Order: sequence, then structure tokens, then C-alpha cells
Amino acid sequence: MTQEFQNDDGVGHATVKPSHWDCVREIVREGRSSPTETIRALLEFGSEQLGVAHGLMTRIRPGPGTLEICEHAGASLDALPTTQELSNAFCRWVIAEGDVLAVHDAEAEGYGGDPACEVHGLQCYIGEKVLVDVEFYGTTCFVSAHPRESAFSEPEVALVRLLARCIGRALSRRTSTDSTPSRDALLKDRALLRRVEQVAEVGGWAIDLDTKELAATREVYRIYEVPSETSSEIEEAIQFYAPEARPRLREALTRCIEDDISYDLELPFDAANGNRRWVRTRGERIADEDGTPVAVIGTLQDITEWCELRERLREHRNLLQSITQNVSEGIFRSRPEKGVFYANQALVDMFGYDTVEELRARDPEALYANPERREALLRAVEQRDEGCREVEFQRKDGSTFPGRVTGTVARDEKGDIAYIDGVITDLTNIKEQQRELRLFKKVVQQADEAVLVTEGAPLDPPGPRIEYANPGFTETTGYELEEIRGRSPRILHGENTDPAVLRRLRARLEAEGQFEGETINYRKDGTPYVNQWTVTPVQDENGAVTHWASIQRDVTERRRVWKKLLEVQSEERRRIDQEMHDRMGGLLTSIQMQVELARMNADGEDVESTLKEIEGLVDELAGATREISRQLSPQILQEHGLREALECLTDDTDGLNVDLQYKCNAEQAPTVASVVTETAYRVVQESLLNVSQHADTDAVDVVVRRTDDTLRVDVVDAGAGFDPDALGLNGVRDAVERLGGTFAVES
Repeated sequence: MTQEFQNDDGVGHATVKPSHWDCVREIVREGRSSPTETIRALLEFGSEQLGVAHGLMTRIRPGPGTLEICEHAGASLDALPTTQELSNAFCRWVIAEGDVLAVHDAEAEGYGGDPACEVHGLQCYIGEKVLVDVEFYGTTCFVSAHPRESAFSEPEVALVRLLARCIGRALSRRTSTDSTPSRDALLKDRALLRRVEQVAEVGGWAIDLDTKELAATREVYRIYEVPSETSSEIEEAIQFYAPEARPRLREALTRCIEDDISYDLELPFDAANGNRRWVRTRGERIADEDGTPVAVIGTLQDITEWCELRERLREHRNLLQSITQNVSEGIFRSRPEKGVFYANQALVDMFGYDTVEELRARDPEALYANPERREALLRAVEQRDEGCREVEFQRKDGSTFPGRVTGTVARDEKGDIAYIDGVITDLTNIKEQQRELRLFKKVVQQADEAVLVTEGAPLDPPGPRIEYANPGFTETTGYELEEIRGRSPRILHGENTDPAVLRRLRARLEAEGQFEGETINYRKDGTPYVNQWTVTPVQDENGAVTHWASIQRDVTERRRVWKKLLEVQSEERRRIDQEMHDRMGGLLTSIQMQVELARMNADGEDVESTLKEIEGLVDELAGATREISRQLSPQILQEHGLREALECLTDDTDGLNVDLQYKCNAEQAPTVASVVTETAYRVVQESLLNVSQHADTDAVDVVVRRTDDTLRVDVVDAGAGFDPDALGLNGVRDAVERLGGTFAVES
């Protein structure tokens, strides 16, 4: 368990352990012969409980800027002078901040360059100001030349506050006169309250414990937002505090009256006009000559702005801590002669150490692959107060890595370097990416294929703009990069560019997928060429398409060669078909005639049976020969042309109702077999086969159109759809594209 002592941060409460409360109460109540003995006992108790070598009570005179050690407990104090300059003491921060300063490890917490550390060698400090009769007197502090293993806990901070209050009260008794003022004199001493009010806009108040009446200065009434002539009792005054704060205030008042424990609280407060504020209220018991409590006097201060400022500072501190601990760069603070004394976790991980302490303990030169680079870097930073260098660093295991270090110098009042703040970036991945980028650029620049990179959007006209084209693109199209940068790839399209292929391209890009296809493009000089190209999306780390990269090939000559080869293959198939018809047809007829002759001259059922088997085999062989001949080159296509061949094909297709539309006039209609008409026949044949197997419909439209130099075939069904990458269709696609045509499937 712990006892509430004081609002430490405007929200939570600092706490004092019950054992500490009991011990401090006993020290104060033991009735030592002098207040000095009480002070020493309190310092000894604090030094023992905190595990810090020295307990001090100081007298500070801000005017001349001096600090005097008035009381001391603990180990010998030879290293610290009794009187010293305030500027060389941690106590100056207590005065500046108006609150406890707790430093368990000066080097680790960034105080290594403080004069208290540099001049007096202090590594550990915790202290609080001492007030005597609400006037600043000095500090109660505990110091050591060695750091503590752990930070001061909240109960330990609260204990130091409690000891400072008790020492202040002891000093008040020591400096008071022998005559104890009467109750009436205390309650009517308005001069004291006016004096308190003048210090930092602090209002003074006093409670008569007999009448429960509250007397206050004008500043208190201003904070309450009530007229100064208003009179009230203590319970009425407590009602102005927020509901959640009232129990704490009542408990603090009770302890103050009954146990003579002064209090110092920060509480939420609702003024008369409804304004929510934060106030700091302090209270101390006053007793008469018999030790009977007669009054409680204290102060009230509006600390709303201070609390808001402290909360913003806390948020900024948390933000800074979050940034330093979560960034991938290593952040450090170091001194030229001592090395690193602060490092974030990223720096520890970067150098392969287990803890910050292990990294700090290393010789600074051990962090560099070449120790001389550290000296050169320090000289450069010292001359310019900042610097940025690429350095080869060394990890704990001896391996090295390239890094970029940026440093900024902070100097003391003498102009000497106090410390260096810096950031180290591991360049390993960046160097590897740069190497890969150089290699990639070299490959792209030397590639025979045309490489084009465009923006990721828009897909609507005018389309994504070109950002890069390699020399292969210039070789293919005649366009230099500077001519087309910022323009759309649509400049390559012309009258014979296939709209169906462009629609398929648009659909694939909208789906953020890869596209492969062929169409007619046009060079800068207007000449057409067959462009075979692949378009691939380039995505960022979130998967969004930022660019499109395409690889393009001029396959005009390849398509011409393929067309010639197909024509040769088609002619060869027709020759083989004719050979089979002429030679095998005659042979089969001769066999049939010989079988019939044998039947006429032979007797017996066994011979008849054998002849029938032979006749069946001959018929089967004849049917297979006709089928092979039809597959090699449909006879009807050779004899009557594409139209009648398609009509025969659609009529013979079982299970399908095919509507054939042949939109060619007599002059345009091809009538002789050629590699083009044969390929068109194969397209319809394979498409009808896919419809019958996969489309789940019997309605099919086949439309054949002929223009001056183009034959177009459309096969359309209203079925369930099928796999556009079916093996049969891929074969047909290859045949069409080898002729320089285009083949598109939508399903």
C-alpha cells in the first residue's frame, strides 16, 4: 500500500509508502533537543532509503548565485565544497523547474555535460526545494558520484517531497522566536498573507479551527471568482473543487490537523463562473504554546497554464521518445573524449550489440572499420559545428557496413564542445539497390527490345504520359526520348491499329494485370510494323500502380516468314492429300475388287467369314484415309472456297444452332483455298468445338466480313463462358498471329 501525498503530474498522484510515513512521523515526533537534530535524522533516513551516498540541506541565495551546504548526512563529503557557485549545482534546475529533479544516471540521461557532473563529478541527484514560512530557503537533496542502477520510483520522489516539507517546518521552528503568537494574532496577520500574494500570484488563506471560518487574500477570491467580501467556512470552500478531488483534499486537511503533516496538492477546480482550472494548494498546521492546533494556513495558486504547458511538454517528450525509438536510423549523443553516452535501440541493433550499456562501454574507435576516420570526422564537425560523411562502420562481430553519419555540435558557455548529436543511416540496402539499379539500367540501355515506361494514370485519353524510353525504342520507332517524353503511347497508333486489341489492353490495365498482344503500330516516318508487346504494372509498397512498363518487339519480318512457312505447310498438306487420294484410293479399290473376286471363286463358310473381315478392315482404312485427308486440307475448302466450307461445317455440327452470316460481295469473296482462308476455317472449327463443350448453349452466331485486305471472323455465343486460355484456342491464336493477324477472346 501507499499513501497519497501530492498530485505529481496533474492527473495521477505521487505516493509515499506507509513505512516511510510512519518513520518520518516518528522522527518528527521524537522531541529531539533541537530542530537541527531532526533535520539530520531526516537526511540520514532519506539517504538510507534512497540508496544514495549523501543527504544535504542547502541554503541558496539567488542574488549572488551561491549555494551553501548547511546540513549533511551519510558518507564523507570531501569532494564537495561547503560553499559553491549555484551555476555548478543540479539544484539550479530545481529552482528553474519549481519541482523535483531526479537524475539516476547523469551520462545516460543527457546531463553528462552539466557542470555538476563536469566540476563535481556527480552522477546521481534527486532534490526538492525547501520553503520556510512559504518563503524559498534552499533545497533538500541526495547526491552521489556513482549512478544508480534504476531510475527513482514515484514513491521515492514523493518521499523526497515529504522530507523537504518536514525540513522546512523544522527550519521554521529553529528560526522562530521563543514567544508563540496567539490565535488572534495569527488570524489577523494580514501582512503575511499580502506578502505571500505578491510572490508568483499566490493567494494566502487561514482556517480558524474553532470557528471553521476561512480568511483569504484577494488573489484567493479572484481564483474562486467571488467578491472579496464573501465569507465562508471550509466545507463551502471545498465544494469549489471538482467532485473527484474533494475526498483527497479533506483527507489531506485531516492529516494536517491531526498528525501535523503539511500537504501540497494539485487539484482540478471549478470557479464560481463555471471555469475549470487547476490549482495548487498547500497547507500547514499552526499550534499554540501548548501544542494545541489552532489554525491551518496555506496558499492557493492558479496553475492552469502551467499544467497545460506541462502536458504539452509531456506530449512532445513522448513524441520525441517515440520517434527516436521507432525510426530505423540510429540516433546518438556523444563526447569526443568519452564516446557515445546515449543511443536509441536502432543504433544498438545496427551495430549488433545486446544493450545500450554494452554499446556505451565500447571504445568509440571500435565502432569504425578505420579508427582514423573517426578523428577526421570529429575535426570536420568541430570546424563547422555540423557535418555529413559516409563512413565504413564495424559491428560487434567484426563485420562492416557502409553508413552515413550526420552530426551537430552543442557547445558550452566557454565555446568548448559539450556534446555531439548525430544520426547514422545504414547504407547497406541503399548501396545494393544502387548497384542493382545501375545493372538494370545497363541491361535496359543495351537491350534490343524497345522498353517504354509510362505513368500509372490516366487510362482515359490522352492516356498515361511517357517517362522513359530506351535506345531500342528509338531504333524501332525513330522517336528520340525527348520527342516523346510527356506524350501518350497513342502516337504510335494508326488506321490499321486493331481496336479490339486496344480494348483488351484497356481491360487488362483496369484490372491492374499484365497484358500481351500484337497490333499494327506506326513509326515516326509513318511506316507500319507489327508490334508484339507486353505491359506490366509497377506497384508501390502499398500495391498501388504507379507506372506501366512495356517491352515491345518489331515482329513484322517474323510474321512474314511465318506466313510463308504456313503457306508452304498448307501446300504440302494439299500435296499429301492428293497423293493419298490418288495412290491409296486406287490401292483400296483394287483390294476391294480382289476380295469380291475371291468371294466369287471360293467355297465354304470359313472363306466367306475371312473375306468379310478383310472387307471391314478395308472400309475402316478408307474412312481413316478420308478423315486424315480432310484434316490435312478440307476438300470442300479447296474446291468451293471458304463460304461453302463454313456452311458445310456449321450444318454438320451436332447440337448447335449456328447462324452463319457471310458479309462479302461476289468480288470480295475468296473462292480458292489459301493459308488465310484455311486458318479462318480452323478458327471457326475450333471455336464451335469449344462452344459445344463449355458454353452450355446451342445458339451461335458466326459472322464473316471481308474488306479490301482484311478477313474478319466473329464467333459469338450467349453461353456460360469458358477459359480464354484453353489449349485449343491458344493453338488457333498462334496460327492467326503468325499470319500477322490478331486474335481476341472475351468470356
